[in-house]
Amino acid sequence: MYVVKRDGRHEAVHFDKITARLKKLSYGLSQEHCDPVLVAQKVCAGVYKGVTTSQLDELAAETAAAMTSNHPDYASVIPASCSSSLNLRTLFCIADLHLIGAFAVYLEPWHADIYEFLELRKNHGKAKKVVTAQNLWFEVLKSQIETGTPYMLFKVSAIITANLNKIIDVNYYPIETARRSNLRHRPIGIGVQGLADTFILLGMPFDSPEAQQLNKDIFETIYYHALRASCEIARKDGVYETYQGSPLSKISNRMFPQGILQPDMWNITPSDRWDWYSLREMISKNGVRNSLLIAPMPTASTSQILGNNECFEPYTSNIYSRRVLRTVWEIKQRTLVDMAGLKTGMYYLRTRAAADAIKFTVDTSLLQ
Repeated sequence: MYVVKRDGRHEAVHFDKITARLKKLSYGLSQEHCDPVLVAQKVCAGVYKGVTTSQLDELAAETAAAMTSNHPDYASVIPASCSSSLNLRTLFCIADLHLIGAFAVYLEPWHADIYEFLELRKNHGKAKKVVTAQNLWFEVLKSQIETGTPYMLFKVSAIITANLNKIIDVNYYPIETARRSNLRHRPIGIGVQGLADTFILLGMPFDSPEAQQLNKDIFETIYYHALRASCEIARKDGVYETYQGSPLSKISNRMFPQGILQPDMWNITPSDRWDWYSLREMISKNGVRNSLLIAPMPTASTSQILGNNECFEPYTSNIYSRRVLRTVWEIKQRTLVDMAGLKTGMYYLRTRAAADAIKFTVDTSLLQ
């Protein structure tokens, strides 16, 4: 039987250590009414192989809470145990600790907003007035400039789908064939940039299984919400001209509603993070507005402006390093293929030098 300490070391369970710690936590309390040995006995009864010291602290606090009915002094052990555990976990850094709590708002009855405040507490409401989106946006900006809040969370995939779809109608086309093709098929290209920077900030090696799974989750989410937004646009504006005959208009071979999605083409089952079945039902009723949605493109210029690595590529210095008469490949080319999947940008795949050195001292006729 062992416990796992906060630094990861394994140590045999010692009843004396648990008792000594509880005695320190109950300092100043009368042992006649608050017996740390009794608490330690009940804590040891719940010990199992591999329990962590943090879990023992939580168990001690819960045990003391259950014994509060015997004497109120046991309640003093609870905050002492929790506070001691918190101090040990945040001895050097508090950045990895999430403070979970609640807040309460108080308002005096003489306040000018007392009626509005009381209305906010109700779980129902009625429409009172209509405001323009621009005026609301200005008020949000003023509040952000003065206080730094509120924070904004954008549904990027859905919004950018609607924006790019609108650009097709108002865009300038240099030739008539380009305009006619765009209006018939209505393709858009949603991509990413700085994917390697994301892995770096999360502490994930580019070729690690965690990074590969995150890569799948990111693009699965983008594809789902882009497809859903395009379907909602099609419900209002109709499908694109060449929709009939496209994979999305055909019957899937997977016992699903109408529509062959990208996962179906490659015999891949998406995760259960999103409701794909209801999305297929929406597509069977409304269709989609765009023939193409996801197309990650090279973002060399914008990445330089924003200060991150381009598109989904790894940093070039991590792919290979060139030296005199030697080239070292740091990342396997197979990893780049797996991470890229069906995405564009494969012209960055390098397996040999672009040009061979001219062999002046070798008779080329003998090499043939």
